[in-house]
Amino acid sequence: MTSRRAPGMRTANEAEPPIDALDAFTDAVIDPRAAWEMTAYLCGNPPPNTDQLVGSPSLEERIDRLIAELRRRGFDPSVQPFKTDVHVPVEWSLSLLGDDPRALPCLPMRYSAMTPPEGIETDVVEIGPGFEEDYELVGLAGTDPHDKIVLLDDYTVLAKSRLVTASLHGARGAILVNAYDHDYHGFMAGGWHRPQRVLRRADPRADLHYPLDYAYFKFMDETLPRIPVVTVRSSVGKLLHERAARGNLRVRLTWHKEIRPTVTRNVWLFVPGSRFPDEIVMCGAHVDSFYAGARDDVSECARVISAVEVLRAWTTRRGHALDRSLLVGFWSGEEASMLGSYAFFSEHPELMQQVVAYLNADNSAMAGGSRWVAAGSPLLRRPAIDVSTRVLGGAPVAPEWYDNVGAFSDHAVFVFDGGIPVLSRLPGWYRTVTNYHDNATDTIDAIDPESFRRPIAALVLLLDQLASADRLPYDLPAAADYLEREVRSLVAPAAVAGIDLRPVSDAVDRLRAAAQRLEAASPPADDDRLRLLNAALARVIAPRLTTLSHDTDGIMEIRVPQLAPLAFPDRLSGDARNDLARTARVAADTLNGLAAILDALSAL
Repeated sequence: MTSRRAPGMRTANEAEPPIDALDAFTDAVIDPRAAWEMTAYLCGNPPPNTDQLVGSPSLEERIDRLIAELRRRGFDPSVQPFKTDVHVPVEWSLSLLGDDPRALPCLPMRYSAMTPPEGIETDVVEIGPGFEEDYELVGLAGTDPHDKIVLLDDYTVLAKSRLVTASLHGARGAILVNAYDHDYHGFMAGGWHRPQRVLRRADPRADLHYPLDYAYFKFMDETLPRIPVVTVRSSVGKLLHERAARGNLRVRLTWHKEIRPTVTRNVWLFVPGSRFPDEIVMCGAHVDSFYAGARDDVSECARVISAVEVLRAWTTRRGHALDRSLLVGFWSGEEASMLGSYAFFSEHPELMQQVVAYLNADNSAMAGGSRWVAAGSPLLRRPAIDVSTRVLGGAPVAPEWYDNVGAFSDHAVFVFDGGIPVLSRLPGWYRTVTNYHDNATDTIDAIDPESFRRPIAALVLLLDQLASADRLPYDLPAAADYLEREVRSLVAPAAVAGIDLRPVSDAVDRLRAAAQRLEAASPPADDDRLRLLNAALARVIAPRLTTLSHDTDGIMEIRVPQLAPLAFPDRLSGDARNDLARTARVAADTLNGLAAILDALSAL
């Protein structure tokens, strides 16, 4: 068995600190080949080139396999059936008209609107990527996209905000040109969250002129964009651009589907804690996938199961459970806009009030690559980096951290609706995969079994750190640094609106100083007020100060939600300015109150 431990590192004994002992134990018992074989079993043998999405028999078979695998390993899983809709493509086509008529290969965006039965026949307008400034340039050239099909370039994974922008400009439909020359289904065209309209390429925050037009709802029958959309390969896009350069570009677009009610299932495990059972550390991965989905996301399901197994063996050896409770979910319907995680969140509000962190296992290319990456809420930065540094040992690679959480996976439900600190990317190997959706090569053969070792170890140590620390290892200085950057960027525009953010800036400075004093003081670990602090951090800092995004194309910034509109002072009404002034006062009071709690704890 190949060890991940660097030469010269200690082996476990009773005199070592607990994390050293767990680290050594984990290194000894991890079986990456077993995780690889579990991935192969869960992938199953679906028909070639078919998706394992909600509504497919193959997905339900995978869920059956998951339940069987958990029971075989001695777990007692709970199963949550829930109802949803499945959008089944029936007919779609894209045809060039004019002097060289021909049919063009395309794929439909599953959750976009349908065309009339006879299809749409109209001119096509080239818009470039489709940001707001692109429409301004087209307008200056005398072209009107109203009632036409827009041709949008550089589609990779997400294009939702640009499609909403197209519909707001009156487009009848859209053609998305893939940045690469392979087929690619339209990604989820919607979701539970409600971002506002995209502005410009370099400034993707809320446009207050359109607070209602750009809304994403929690159920598919309400999902935007409300125009039909197809995607094409980059080579087809080149052909369309060449035809446009010769003169009039006109096409016929048809897109019909069936919307069928269906039932699918979430699977979850609950492991009660010993000292703080009402504080829950949560971890989740999704079971649905495009094609076999070995990287995205079955390998992550195997990683989570393997980590929980190691922790179970560790707590059995020690003779007592983790201090905090552990909840592990396997979600259905992530690829269709986080259906399963939202169903679980909605059905278990009492549990959600107790969750202190959510770790999302959806890295797509986890099992492979040469970069070690983690991302999420600033409050979880330190534990992610500390664990990554330990697991990497003497490896010639440094952990990378990103302060961003998008709305692109199951963590979005918990961070936006629940206000829970999240890791949107678990510490692990990462490599760029240009077509990890709709990729017939995303099979078990693409994964090296040994590449599971360190990611599993990192998750074991991270779960233990969060579930066993006397005081949750939230990174308060990192959160204060983030807040300082955010508030500083808003001071000048706030002044234009007549709002003074200096009290908020002063409160951020006080919070940082108090956090540093608390860390230096190391107060008694068993004081009740420390547990109150944990709850305050999870319910105050996380939802109000570290979790919002207005962009929906790619990786999204975290914004301070209540203050974000200050970036557009010229668009604020008088009522909005009054509301934001009150919000700024509340933010300052909240931060000062939390700093006072930290100072009181430091004095213990």
